[in-house]
Amino acid sequence: MPHGMGCLERVCVCCALLLALEKLMIPRIRSKHKTLLVVTDSQSLLAALNKGPLSQTDWTEDQIWQRLLTVTFAGWSVHLQFCYGHCGVHVNEPADQHATQTMESGQYTEQGIAPLWHTDLLTCFTTQLTNKWRSTIRQDTHRYLLCGTRPSDLSGKDLITQEVLHRQEPVHLARARCGESELWGRLYWAVRDCTNQCRFCNVSP
Repeated sequence: MPHGMGCLERVCVCCALLLALEKLMIPRIRSKHKTLLVVTDSQSLLAALNKGPLSQTDWTEDQIWQRLLTVTFAGWSVHLQFCYGHCGVHVNEPADQHATQTMESGQYTEQGIAPLWHTDLLTCFTTQLTNKWRSTIRQDTHRYLLCGTRPSDLSGKDLITQEVLHRQEPVHLARARCGESELWGRLYWAVRDCTNQCRFCNVSP
């Protein structure tokens, strides 16, 4: 099931699987064919389902497990299979067209299947706030020329190369954020037109 902007892939895959179990499998539970094959390109969904029905913390995944248990208790054999996305899937283009129409109409799921996803709303709000924050960043700083609008990474990795920093380098960066450094002196006294934000990371000291 394709997904649009502001949506999470795992959320869409969960919705598609729950909808398929609810609308297609449960009504055919008394069928003579007792094998159910679920093929997906979502490794995160398979990893979550492999934890078992008692370890689920997500509402949709819990509902999926309830449907799978219902099918299993009826004598079905259930197989979960991973495949790489779009490999030989001839209905991919029509599915993309359907997803585009869904995004335009705003109707993501059928009524009674699942509520509107809070995670999708959170993703939308976070994207809007991030774009608003990026529009306020000064573009005439040394930091902007190097890193653009990427946020600061305080995990101990270089923001540009993603290499792990030496133990002494985060110390120097922390001193630079405070405005004083044993290597560069008092930065706010030496730099003209200085705001109350660090010229290296755009984070207030």
